[in-house]
Amino acid sequence: MITSTDTRGTQRAHRLFGEESTLMISRPKKGCMSCTQCWFSVPEGFFALVTRHGVREDYINIDGNNSCVWPPGVHIGPPWLKVSHLVTKQSLVFNDSIHGCNTIDNVRVNLEVSTTIRVMGDQSRGEDPENVYNFVHLVTARGLQSQLKEAQSEAFHSLIGEMNHNEVYGLMQHNESVSTLTAPPLEDIKDGTEDETLISSGFRLFGTEQLSNEMSSKASVVHEQLAHEFSTQGIEVLEVIVRNVSLPTGIVEQMSKKTLSIAQNAERRMQQKYDMLLHLHSEQLATLQQSIEEEKMELMKSGELDVLKESFELESEKAMLNDALEKIRAQMNIDKELIVVENEATVQRIGDETKLDVEKIEWDAKVEEMKAKIDAQCEIQYIEAEADLKCSLNEKEGGKKIIRAEEISIPLNRQLNDYTTNIRKIQVQDALAKNNNLILTGTNGGKLANKMLLAEAALKDVTNVNRKLLMDNERASLLTEFAKLMK
Repeated sequence: MITSTDTRGTQRAHRLFGEESTLMISRPKKGCMSCTQCWFSVPEGFFALVTRHGVREDYINIDGNNSCVWPPGVHIGPPWLKVSHLVTKQSLVFNDSIHGCNTIDNVRVNLEVSTTIRVMGDQSRGEDPENVYNFVHLVTARGLQSQLKEAQSEAFHSLIGEMNHNEVYGLMQHNESVSTLTAPPLEDIKDGTEDETLISSGFRLFGTEQLSNEMSSKASVVHEQLAHEFSTQGIEVLEVIVRNVSLPTGIVEQMSKKTLSIAQNAERRMQQKYDMLLHLHSEQLATLQQSIEEEKMELMKSGELDVLKESFELESEKAMLNDALEKIRAQMNIDKELIVVENEATVQRIGDETKLDVEKIEWDAKVEEMKAKIDAQCEIQYIEAEADLKCSLNEKEGGKKIIRAEEISIPLNRQLNDYTTNIRKIQVQDALAKNNNLILTGTNGGKLANKMLLAEAALKDVTNVNRKLLMDNERASLLTEFAKLMK
């Protein structure tokens, strides 16, 4: 049964179509909460028709072409732009029963037929989307069901009217598994025929493959007829299957008896053939076993002779091998002795050469050592001589520089001392001049005493650095003055 229904929104479309296997069209309705929504969604796996205020609204794709079918996804639009119909893209199986089909031999037959259909509106397959709109508004689900029912009934009534009742079961060859057996017409069966075909249940049918091909051809005619008829309405008929065939009870029993009789006759003939083959095989097996035993005895005798020959040849080969081994051992001992002697001589020669090389290396090392010591001593003496020469030259140059420095510094020091002495004299005289209590007496003795006082006062404030030098000079001067006064 092909149906259509009203749904609340598009979100429940997958669940609804999954639960209802006969549903092809749904009409989504917006709820109160969605009256202000500015968007709507189209679920995957459906052809969607959209209306604006109830008037058809086409979808404009990126190429600028119009299409009445909207693609899946979320679309933006005012609340009055909504999805009016959802049509499933999946295939739908329509099951129907066809009653009262009369065969050519006037037997009433009932059929159960399954037809797989789908709407041809997929642009990716090169189909016209307008087929979806025509299916929703012109054909409708109920209309398609009615048309399909009438077309199937007419096609199968016409097909069954051209067949015998015992050929009708052949229409179910397209189904998964048919347990009912078809019996050939009695006039086609001959005693002792060998054209019968064994099937899996153990029964035999006459011309089963030929009958199956013929019935498949007749069923395909019905499929092609329905496909051509509904393709003009945008509906593709994918497959037509006869699920079951019902015959009157009396006819079924008669066909079963015929089938069982055929099977029993075939079983008896097969049993006879089996017994004959079993007897023939047993005789052939006995003959084969006897020939195998005779051949086995011949092979064993031939094998014993071959073994004897091979044993003789083996003993001869062993003797020759032993002689060869003895020769190899003798030659090996001789070669071994020669190798030992040669090795000892080689070792002695290598030892002598090694000893000679060691002595030579030791002597060369001693010579090199003495040479190195002599060169080192010569180098040391040369370096010491150069150092002594440099020291002497440096001492000489230093003495010259010291003498030159003294020659330069002595007049300068003398001038400095005279200057300092004069300054001190001036300071002492100035101090004496300012001292009102100072009394100087005598002539020569008074002058000498006055000089001594002046010298003592002048030397009193001399700095520690030049004090010793100044004192020596001043004393020398005082002694000279004192000597002059004493004359």
